[in-house]
Amino acid sequence: MHNLQNNILFGGKKMKRAMFSVFDKKAEIYTPIFPESTDGTAIRFIQDQMSKDLPFARHPEDFRLDRIGDFDELTGEFSQETKKPIIELDQLGA
Repeated sequence: MHNLQNNILFGGKKMKRAMFSVFDKKAEIYTPIFPESTDGTAIRFIQDQMSKDLPFARHPEDFRLDRIGDFDELTGEFSQETKKPIIELDQLGA
């Protein structure tokens, strides 16, 4: 898409989405990725999920929330420059 069209459709804003995943330390695998606006909103999303009967809610000491990168919705490119651990789930409390 031409840059002028991008500016019209998206108001000139670069459309990057932070992508997150929960890492299972025992299984050594990541859950499917999910988008959120910020690290804080990703933590809030996981806190909301902790009230459900999910493995990471039952065994929070085995899991960690990670930011795995950023997805650019305009180009389809994925960058892991921002990859970092966010929080151990057992730090979120019950």
